[in-house]
Amino acid sequence: MEDGYLLKLLLQIQLASDISAAQNLPFVLNSLTTQSFFPSPHLAKWTTRVNSLLHSKEACARWAGLCIAHKTSVCSRSIMIEFGRSWLGVALPLLSKNEQTPVIKAAIRLARIIFTSLTDMSEFQRQVSNPNVPKFIASLIQTAQNTPELEVKLECIWTLHRLVPVYPAAHRASHSALSKLALIHLNGNTSGTSQRSLVEACSALYCVLHFTGGKVGASGLWRNSFDETLNFGWSSFLALRTTFPSSDFHNSREQNSHEDPSISVPLNLERLRCSIVILCDFLKAITHRHVQLPLGSIVQFASALLTANAEAQVDGFVDPIVRSMEMTAIPSITKYGSQLLHAITFSARSHLRPHAARLLTIISQCLEGKPTLALLVVLFGALDSLLKFSPSAGSPLILNRVTTAVISFISARLLSSQSSLSDSSNEITSGKSKKSKKRARNYEGDEVFSVMKEVICPTEDEGKALLAALTVLHHLLQNEDLPPAILSICSRTVLSLNLSFPQIAPTLLSPDSGLFPQVHTKLRSLAITIACGTSGVLSKSLPLVLETITNDSYEEVQAQNCNFPLYSKLTPLQRMFDLILHPRVPPLLRSMPTVEALSLYISEESQEEKRIRETLGLEAPQHTLEDAMRDDENPRVPTLLIPSLGQSVPTPENPPVASATQHDSAVAVRSKITPIATPIKQPGLDDTGHKTPLSQNIYPQQSSTQQLPGTTLVPLSNDDSENDDEDEMPTINMASDSEEDL
Repeated sequence: MEDGYLLKLLLQIQLASDISAAQNLPFVLNSLTTQSFFPSPHLAKWTTRVNSLLHSKEACARWAGLCIAHKTSVCSRSIMIEFGRSWLGVALPLLSKNEQTPVIKAAIRLARIIFTSLTDMSEFQRQVSNPNVPKFIASLIQTAQNTPELEVKLECIWTLHRLVPVYPAAHRASHSALSKLALIHLNGNTSGTSQRSLVEACSALYCVLHFTGGKVGASGLWRNSFDETLNFGWSSFLALRTTFPSSDFHNSREQNSHEDPSISVPLNLERLRCSIVILCDFLKAITHRHVQLPLGSIVQFASALLTANAEAQVDGFVDPIVRSMEMTAIPSITKYGSQLLHAITFSARSHLRPHAARLLTIISQCLEGKPTLALLVVLFGALDSLLKFSPSAGSPLILNRVTTAVISFISARLLSSQSSLSDSSNEITSGKSKKSKKRARNYEGDEVFSVMKEVICPTEDEGKALLAALTVLHHLLQNEDLPPAILSICSRTVLSLNLSFPQIAPTLLSPDSGLFPQVHTKLRSLAITIACGTSGVLSKSLPLVLETITNDSYEEVQAQNCNFPLYSKLTPLQRMFDLILHPRVPPLLRSMPTVEALSLYISEESQEEKRIRETLGLEAPQHTLEDAMRDDENPRVPTLLIPSLGQSVPTPENPPVASATQHDSAVAVRSKITPIATPIKQPGLDDTGHKTPLSQNIYPQQSSTQQLPGTTLVPLSNDDSENDDEDEMPTINMASDSEEDL
């Protein structure tokens, strides 16, 4: 195709008339690319047609011309330099006219792309940008103040937010007008329902106004605006705590005693939300020079928001209406405090270490108080940033509380849901009436059509909270101050989840199909972290984790048809194997095994681990506990399938198949019976070399003993040796044939 052939077709067909240009505008914009504007004889005709559309009397044609001019400026820099001045001469006067909303928005976008794309050309800046930017700013401020359309108002505010850092000197004279435009929408309203998009746009504009002070005065303007916003947030918060005891609340209580609570409480709550949005934007703002962040003040404000509760009350008479309305505002106050804390931890990072222990204590209290899902997502995000940049913060007691709250949330979603699904299926099969004459028939695959199964994470917030909790748990397991008991419980729980999670159908986890692989990936990374153990000893669950991880990863790689080599997909596994094969330090000499070696059996857990497990609700069936306690006295042996009459006798080529429950197979590995030739046993394999399932310490399942057709179960007993001793010794015939042969 020759250069400019596409422009020729568009000019002849789609842009033949003004009406057709507006009708075919989406197709024209999607067809234009950078290659369309290579030098050709049709470029002059194209620019002439665009100018004719801009000066058309039809509003739809002017809108089409502005959009095509914007697309042309994006694709061709040379055309924008040549025709940018003439296009600005058409776009800027449209802002002061009574035009329709699409035309005004298109004119603002065209002017913005021209002013912000050619900042590296000093001659264009001197001749075009510097004379027209102040006019454009004044038109935007006037349009944003006078227009009732929300879309036009947002377009003007976001355009000013883009222009202030690029042309700070041009906005210096309009600093007061810009501040007034931003703060008028950040002061809340009596209805308490400010539009979120408008608040975010005004907050973004207010947080870049410090650029008007230049490189020297920008830091001072930023600090003054930050302190004013912080004081505004304190005043709004104190106005919501007039019925709660504190020495700092008396002035606020006297001031608001005559106000209507139905107006003042929503208004102050909305002001508090606006102040939190502004503070979060200030913490993410860019400055020319370093600024001193008032970390102590902002942390104190966030702590006050997070610790707000309804436990106490001031002395004297309290209006019950005011009291009830202020109590209803406490969940929103806690949510705003967690959002501010998340922004602080992301911005301050390692500078937050002196306050990390206090913040961890506050977050643990919030997690133990049954927060909402939206609040949990923000709290887990703050925990993630805090533990990531302050890993050694907090005492073991605080880490124990935080880890207990996180692991209880995860186990309540994943482990409890699986047990409830199995219980519901049992109820369906056993819920038939005994008086029924027909025998109940259970068909294979009935659980797929069961209506009693519930989705584990039905909403988006639950999925986000689960992913955030797994991320926080990964940071907690890497903390060296975590107590050994809670570390053992977490290891056993993660190992159980890693083995049982693939059995869950993705549709039962969440309606979002992308959540299942994300959760599965995080569980794998947790299992790898635990299975690798420490530099001195490997975990007892390492063979199981290695087997599941390598098999699943190999299947995923084979399922993907891509041109990348295999090693690019297995890079995390290679790093794990390298860590195992090349330890960082020599192994330590220990007289007793570490926690990593005691992670599979309930009988080996300590009293503290048992107490923590019962507190978290991770209970095992009573028969499993009793069997585990009898292992030391009477070790159990898996039953063998002995063929009945008419079947072949087991041979080394056709060995008997061991059939045992999941717990018995794990206990059989630790059996005290010593055969004549004791083979070396590997974890996860039985005597015949077959894989044995894991002992169900955390998530037990009832498994029925499988029996082949035509076989009888004959349990092996340890009493055979005693019966042999009680039998009479057989007599020896001294006059045997052997003597006669001699």
